[in-house]
Amino acid sequence: MGTRDLDEDHILAAVLESDEKPPRIDTDSEVDDYESEDDIQSNEEDAKRLDMFKMVFPIGGHSYLECDKNMALINQKAPYETPEDWRKVVSESRLKPSPFRVIDVDQPLVRSWTKFLSPKYKKTCPFLSTPISEIRVDISHPRLIFYRDSYNGQWTSSVMLDAKRKRANSTPCADASHSTEFILPDQAYKDILPISKAKFLDVQSLSKYCRPVGKKYYSELKYYSTT
Repeated sequence: MGTRDLDEDHILAAVLESDEKPPRIDTDSEVDDYESEDDIQSNEEDAKRLDMFKMVFPIGGHSYLECDKNMALINQKAPYETPEDWRKVVSESRLKPSPFRVIDVDQPLVRSWTKFLSPKYKKTCPFLSTPISEIRVDISHPRLIFYRDSYNGQWTSSVMLDAKRKRANSTPCADASHSTEFILPDQAYKDILPISKAKFLDVQSLSKYCRPVGKKYYSELKYYSTT
């Protein structure tokens, strides 16, 4: 997101949640391709899990979130070379109100989201994302995404559901057999991904500056040959 200089009123508006509903308008050329009322009703019946989703992008340099505070607690000079070093440093960075809980990003957490969503939604964003301050999706318009470049201005909308594919399963994340659950994509991979041999050799050259435990970790990395 690009940074923008706004006055205090705009900063306050970024924090407060707006109660207004997005307007029933569309500036897209595909306005005539909206779903029928039956289509919208079908989508709502299949996925009455979220009424509205809204994302606010804070002004760069003007926000101080909990994650910023947490990152400041991590010792930047600690000798971390392996994943286990990172686990130890992060978990010991805070004691009160409680230590950080480290969750490993293992293979089940990495999902094939592009493959999962591409049969349903457009592959490219229909508007420039850099100047956007807020985006919003509402259950009353399941095919649209609303956005605006300020925190209290007019909403604009674009069609995100590909018209050629709108008859596919209407809600790709909905599990029809369990009304309160979502379907997750398949795992992106089932095994450890190897690096190229050239990168492996570069890592070995740099590992001479590591401790013995670091050298051992990097010497055991899997790699593939391009020959």
